[in-house]
This record gives sequence, C-alpha cells and structure tokens, in this order.
Amino acid sequence: MNNHNNVTFACKSDHHHIFRGFQVVVFFVLIFVWGDLFSQKTLADEYPNQIGNLWLNTSLVNFQNVNNWEIKTDTLKMYNNWGKRMSLSFETMPEYLQCKAVPKELKPHKTGYILITYNAAKCNYFGYVSDRIKIVTDDSVQPKKTMDIAAYIIEDFSKMTPEQLKNAAKIKFENTTYNFDTIAEGTTVNHDFKFWNVGVGDLYIRKIKSSGGGQVGNADKIIIKQGDSSFIHLSYCSNGKSGYVIKNLTIQTNDPTQQEVLLTIKGWVKKAETNYQQTIQGTKQSTIITPQH
Repeated sequence: MNNHNNVTFACKSDHHHIFRGFQVVVFFVLIFVWGDLFSQKTLADEYPNQIGNLWLNTSLVNFQNVNNWEIKTDTLKMYNNWGKRMSLSFETMPEYLQCKAVPKELKPHKTGYILITYNAAKCNYFGYVSDRIKIVTDDSVQPKKTMDIAAYIIEDFSKMTPEQLKNAAKIKFENTTYNFDTIAEGTTVNHDFKFWNVGVGDLYIRKIKSSGGGQVGNADKIIIKQGDSSFIHLSYCSNGKSGYVIKNLTIQTNDPTQQEVLLTIKGWVKKAETNYQQTIQGTKQSTIITPQH
C-alpha cells in the first residue's frame, strides 16, 4: 500500500514539473513576441533624414580611412514618400566620386538606394576630405537635395620597394618648436619654420592642419626639389588670450618616414590692462615679433 502511494505521489510530482516548465516556456514566448512588436521600427525611424518627399537613412556617408590607391563603395538607402514616381540624378561631382541612383525612377512609397564609389587614386587631396553632393529630383516640395561624402585619404607607403624608399623625399626641419617668450594680449606672433628636402625625390607638402585657436600656417612652396629649402610660415593672433599658450600645426608630407610633422609655438600672453590702468600707467604698445629666418 505504501509503495502504491509513493508511485502516485511521484506521478503527481512529474506532472507538476512538466506543467511548471510549460508555463515558463509560454512566459518567455510572450515576452519575445511582446518585445518584438514594440521593437519594430517605423519608416520614419528607418529613414530619419526626410528631405521633402525623399527620405534617406543618413545624409552623411563616411568612408573613414582610405588608402590613396583604393577604390571603395558604399550605399545610402532611400524611400519615396510621394504619391508619384520620383526621378533622381546628380549634379557635377569631383572626378574621384561616382553616385548612381538605383532605380533612377523611384516608384511611390518604394525603397531604393544610392551606390557611391570613391576612387582615392583620382583624388589629389590627403587627410580629411569632405564633399557635398546635390541630388536633383522632380519632387514638388524640394527638388534639390544634398548629401555629404567624407573620407580620410592616407598616403600608403607600405607597397614601396627598398629601392623606392631609398629614392624617396625626406624632410628635415631646422627646428620644430618656437618659444615666443612673453607678449601682450593682442600681439600677433609670426615665425618661419625652415626645412630642407634631404632626400632624392621631390618633396610635397600635402596639407597644413591647424589645431585652432588663432594660428594660421602656409607653405612658401609645396614642391621642393632635392637639396632645396623652404619654410612654413605660422602666424598667431593672441586677441582674447592670456596665460601660457601652446599652439600646433600638423604638416603632412610625402616623406615615407615622416608623413606628419608637428610644429609648435608656445609662450606667455599677458592679459591686456583695463582702461583705468592704462589711464594711470599710459597705454602700452604691443611688440610685434618679426619672422625668424
């Protein structure tokens, strides 16, 4: 009798566990379905850049790092929110860019894409390059639309042979730092950083980038032959500045060993006196620092 009771209890226990397991499964299925219903994106979510009746998933296509010999492609998704067919074409673009609308005529409330090809070999720029492309449509709301295409063009020397590296350009600066000591607020500092091409091939100054904050740089020459010299002129305006200042210029070159050179000016800027102080002490004249050759 006791054995029979034990068997009955075991059967009831098994059924209880099976039922509890079934409840757990149903619970998780409901959570999954419920979450899926609420996570579904609308067209407005998928195409947040709405320019007239043409909706885009983004208005910026960033290719990021691209070697100067590479060809890269990317796509931008689009949706026609108009009740009519929309034709798409593009205004004149740089030689290194190609854009193709697929399809060229987008049916009402249908999706398509823009195929973008970036040919860095045809681009004569280095570093960050940005282009604004105009999309021409027959949209009654806003016929002309824009999208931005960006890339960071890298001059790749990894494929150069030892012989090519031996015959490459090489940059050498007289100095890369200039200390202007102490100046009064409002003074403009000018300095020339002299350099030579001590390599064999022609040296190219690809780009001069400023760190911002009042300094401007430009090159005397952008192509320097073997043995020749040139300079990078840096001008810094201290209007509105005070305290210890460090400003940089980044020089991009075709030197395989020094693709980027950092030039620095630094020193102290004395805060300008108030009108009351100038009345008592007399107006001070700013000292202009002349270019150093």
